[in-house]
Amino acid sequence: MSAMTGSQSRQMFDQYRSRIAILFVLVVVTWFLLAFAEQAWRARQLEAEASQRRTAIAAIEADNVELREQLEVYSTDAWLDYAQSRGRRDLNLANPGETVVMVRWGPRQPGNLNEDPAPTTEADPANWRTWVDVFAPD
Repeated sequence: MSAMTGSQSRQMFDQYRSRIAILFVLVVVTWFLLAFAEQAWRARQLEAEASQRRTAIAAIEADNVELREQLEVYSTDAWLDYAQSRGRRDLNLANPGETVVMVRWGPRQPGNLNEDPAPTTEADPANWRTWVDVFAPD
């Protein structure tokens, strides 16, 4: 085997110069196309994410508007008066410093209301004794 001389290698380079240039251009173009495709894919992902975030922001803003409307309704004196009247009527509640008066709307009991009721001397029978009396009368 003989070694190539400098002039032979030069001739060989000149012979394949156009092919080497085309191959280099092809590699560079391929690299740019892949880089562009990657950037386009990433841009599409970012646009989808931005769209999701815009949708979430719109939903939050709609909730915010609804909450502001509720705040306007519930911060009025009319709402406070309504809530207090319902608490007084339905739950027998009162504001601090007020006294709640409970009225019984039933038939009036005979006798003096100021008297203490007479204590009963007989204790109630035990529950088991009541059941025995129900099932085994004397």
